Amino acid sequence: MGDLDKTIAISKSKLALFITALLLIFSIILFAQSFITFEGVILLFLFLLFTLAYIALHLGSSLRGYQKRLTALLQKKIFDNLPNGVTITDSTGTITYVNPCFEQITGFSKHEVIGQNPSILKSGYHDNAFYTTMWNKLQQEGFFVGEIWNRKKDGSVYPEKIQISAVFDVEGEIEYIIAIFSDITVEKDRLQKLKNDKRELETKASMDNLTGLYNRRKFNDIFHREIQISNRYFSHLSLLLIDIDFFKKINDGYGHNIGDGVLKEFAALLKNSVRKTDTLARWGGEEFVLLLPKTNKSLAYILASKLLERLREHRFDTVGRVTASIGISQYDKFDTPAQFIDKADKALYDSKQNGRDRITLYQE
Repeated sequence: MGDLDKTIAISKSKLALFITALLLIFSIILFAQSFITFEGVILLFLFLLFTLAYIALHLGSSLRGYQKRLTALLQKKIFDNLPNGVTITDSTGTITYVNPCFEQITGFSKHEVIGQNPSILKSGYHDNAFYTTMWNKLQQEGFFVGEIWNRKKDGSVYPEKIQISAVFDVEGEIEYIIAIFSDITVEKDRLQKLKNDKRELETKASMDNLTGLYNRRKFNDIFHREIQISNRYFSHLSLLLIDIDFFKKINDGYGHNIGDGVLKEFAALLKNSVRKTDTLARWGGEEFVLLLPKTNKSLAYILASKLLERLREHRFDTVGRVTASIGISQYDKFDTPAQFIDKADKALYDSKQNGRDRITLYQE
């Protein structure tokens, strides 16, 4: 027999006792009719009054106790069947109840945690300030909603979505605390996968598939931002357009696979030769672009010379020596972005016209 059934059976017994008492009183009244007097009626009335008052008081107390026990049992049944973990602690911070879902999530049985402090679930991921903030919110507002990392019995750490409610006594002190939580590991993993997939798509959308450098679209985003910075802080900004000399002959003579290999090797050489603050991208075909923040045309020329020197010293795995031509322009505050690039393109054209394997600064 369950606790609820036992409570109902006890209440039925008390009700039967009450009915028996009423029958006894009724019998006394009938018996008294044979020798009724005025005094006897008064005594009988008083006896009946006190008897009824006693029975009513006793029955009311029993019903209130029954109602309280019934409420507690119903609450327990509700908590027992919740699909979320439930922990109840008293005013001293001692666990007094956990539901079956708590046992499934944490791996702890109720016998292992009842009487313990919830700190046995601490993951170590949160500092004391976190728990102080949580406790202050409970005392001031009566609830806390958020995410917390806890530890299971097997030692593994997992994220919880948790709602904690404080129940106060008549004096305004916390009497007990109810925490309802769920394991959101799967949800977190799903969200992280979505973020990773999004980041991967963004990376693919901004990178050149062959060389691994920024593509033209990504470069344009950075290019316009650096122009804004240059205008705001009156800082220098220079641009290099770099083109592999006679690349068509490489493709025609060795094939496109070898040509692609040269492009990849050339891109790697450039990448290893620029500063962290510079932006290198594949502009298109065998042409590359290098943006140099806080760099005037004189310093840009020095950097370009070092690039060509490294290229002249390098021997490609399949085709041997390769040269390149470079055009340089320096940003002027009156330039549009298109004009800034066009100046470098004109300088590059002059390098090619003048024999290639050389650097040309744009001149007005």
